[in-house]
Amino acid sequence: MKRLLLSLVVVGLAVAASYALVGALNPAVPAQTWVTAGDMTDVRTGAAGTLLLDGRVLITGGVTASGVTASVERYSPAAWGFVAAPSMEMGRASHTATLLVDGRVLVTGGTGADGQISATAELFDPTTNAWTPAGALNVPRRGHTATRLADGRVLIAGGDMGAQPTAALEIFDPATSIFTALDQTLSAPRMLHASALLEDGRVLIAGGFDGQEALSSTDVYDPSTATLSAGPAMSAARVGLSATTLLDRRVLLVGGASAGGELASAEIFDPRSNVIASTDNRLSFGRQGHLAFLLPHNNQVLVLGGTAAGASARGRAGPGRDPQAANRGAALRA
Repeated sequence: MKRLLLSLVVVGLAVAASYALVGALNPAVPAQTWVTAGDMTDVRTGAAGTLLLDGRVLITGGVTASGVTASVERYSPAAWGFVAAPSMEMGRASHTATLLVDGRVLVTGGTGADGQISATAELFDPTTNAWTPAGALNVPRRGHTATRLADGRVLIAGGDMGAQPTAALEIFDPATSIFTALDQTLSAPRMLHASALLEDGRVLIAGGFDGQEALSSTDVYDPSTATLSAGPAMSAARVGLSATTLLDRRVLLVGGASAGGELASAEIFDPRSNVIASTDNRLSFGRQGHLAFLLPHNNQVLVLGGTAAGASARGRAGPGRDPQAANRGAALRA
């Protein structure tokens, strides 16, 4: 049951990423409502979803009933459903999938079907409907972040190497398909952290887990000077949080978990003042590993899925620490 419930997180990603397009292409869908968008070809956890330039959503890998999978599918708002796509060259879960400027998708790292953490990467080209190798990461990673920079390159930060999280950083250049390790490292090893591209081109990297405890610290990477600096600390340590850049250039940091359990609280980072401040806006219940999407017309953030010890698909669960999927959505106004 847990695996089935967790798969709702991936469905939420596909639907939420396409929500505006679904409404535009299907005017019969009433405003402010949810509708069934079809079933994926397989139940998945630990998959990645990427909104393509043509409005379709690419769902890659994850764990199915048969184990870690290389299978891929696409959600089409126009067709109102999911269709199978060419499989990746290897199975992956807990990987990243990042849209490049030219429309291709970069997939990095993750756990392979053999249970080993991978340093491989591959590229999907929607125009040819094919996968090609994309070189190799300098270190194997899962639970890392991959943030597309303003110049089109991709910053890879942190992640789990197996024995412990890493503080290593590297940059992928789509022009050469080469991953280059950076001399700078994060202020602490991090996995299951969050990252957000700031309006000025810098990248905020927040929270995560260092192998011993959840982190409240942040780092800021500046690609224009190729430097990394410590950012302000959050008021709460958070692992499995989300970071969403708002229309007013601030970053909303939501949820996650600390030693006391899942968090419902939120904080806001202001890059102009370099300050993180708490906000009175809270989720209806704490959650970690969720998805957060900016609604571009009203500065609200839609939060979907994740895991929460106190909430199940049908509401509150009984006592205990066995996490259940939280498939109820929430909208926060920053």
